Amino acid sequence: MVLQIIKYILVLGALITSLSAQVWLADTCNISFFSEAPLENIEAQSIMPKGSTYAAFNQATGKLNFKIPILSFRFENGLMEEHFNENYMESEKYPYATFKGKLSHEGDSVVAEGVFQVHGVTKSRKLKGVLVKGEKLILKGSFMVITKEHKIKIPKLLVKNIAEEIKVDIYCEFIQKI
Repeated sequence: MVLQIIKYILVLGALITSLSAQVWLADTCNISFFSEAPLENIEAQSIMPKGSTYAAFNQATGKLNFKIPILSFRFENGLMEEHFNENYMESEKYPYATFKGKLSHEGDSVVAEGVFQVHGVTKSRKLKGVLVKGEKLILKGSFMVITKEHKIKIPKLLVKNIAEEIKVDIYCEFIQKI
């Protein structure tokens, strides 16, 4: 009887360890965007401390989640950053951009299908990228955000300053969490 209990505990422990070992957390995550407009280009990068976890990937289920603070984006021009947070993104009201989906393989690349939310508007998205495995799991890709689809208002006077389509690039290094 004692031997059976010990076997049960060992099997249960191994099962729990193998399940938890399939969860990867972002150790380094760089999110940037670029907006090309006739009068000026706008570029920003999300600056998050190394080790801050804003993304997770469950290898067993394929689930992928991101939660990026809007206030983490930094611009070369401080006034541009202020306008971005106060006038366009309303960062106090909508503090995060999120993605919740499932990752699947498509040839040499991966596809994440799920819902992307920014500025309080949720849209179904299919995002393509590359997943590189090793000691770390690296996910990189890019996608376009159309401002009017997310109710991000651009005054008509500034249409030549701010593009209506914004390219977002993602580079994340995940470490396996045990």
